Amino acid sequence: PEVWAPRTAMFQLAIATWENMPIIPISSTGIMMPMPGTATYHARRPGVCSAGLANRDRVEVLYVQARMENPATVETATLANGLRVVVLPDSSTPVAALAVHYDVGFRSEPSGSTGFAHLFEHLMFTGSHTVAEGEHARVIQELGGLCNASTAMDSTSFYQVVSSEALELVLWLEANRLHSLLDSLDEPKLDRQRRIVVNELRQTVEDQPDGRVLGEVLSRIFPAGHPHHVPPIGSKSGIERVTLADSIGFFRKNYREDN
Repeated sequence: PEVWAPRTAMFQLAIATWENMPIIPISSTGIMMPMPGTATYHARRPGVCSAGLANRDRVEVLYVQARMENPATVETATLANGLRVVVLPDSSTPVAALAVHYDVGFRSEPSGSTGFAHLFEHLMFTGSHTVAEGEHARVIQELGGLCNASTAMDSTSFYQVVSSEALELVLWLEANRLHSLLDSLDEPKLDRQRRIVVNELRQTVEDQPDGRVLGEVLSRIFPAGHPHHVPPIGSKSGIERVTLADSIGFFRKNYREDN
């Protein structure tokens, strides 16, 4: 995978945008306008922002002081195991953001198992022999941080934002699930996550007036059989078709340091 360990407020803003909170930049000076019905961003001081729930009837404007004049230096490296590391250091705020990107998305799903990649994103939070199920997120939240993940056409991403002193712990948690997830992955865990994803499908697609729009658009743009023909959340039949053996094989093929 590719690991990002940046510490800039602008990246924190990008992290917030990642959480289904789209922002439209309307000026190179750093003025941004949240879209209606999404998040409102409030600047506590130049270069630092926080996200809060917005009134869906309002559009509020945030001024963010973008560091365009003195951009930070990006440091890159490739480790012996193939892991690509990208670091953007910034000591102006005591916050660290870590994002791990795997080169696997719903284009990587076996035929007939639509939604498999998204389901496996959920399985990555089921723990190991040393980290209990759900403890990864709980530890970060108890430290005052946040974590989440997303699955797209071509990638699956996991990210955490924590205080700087917790960065080493977060790196260990990511390394632990990459190397130890299969130690405790079993049928009960798969069944629980399968039910969660099917319920998410029901809430975000089947029960929403516009929930099927993305699927309809993709099915018209890409022909049947193309990996982008279906939306990333998949279908109930595809999700329920996934077996434990399928999950183990999918992990070993795609969740590697060099991918």
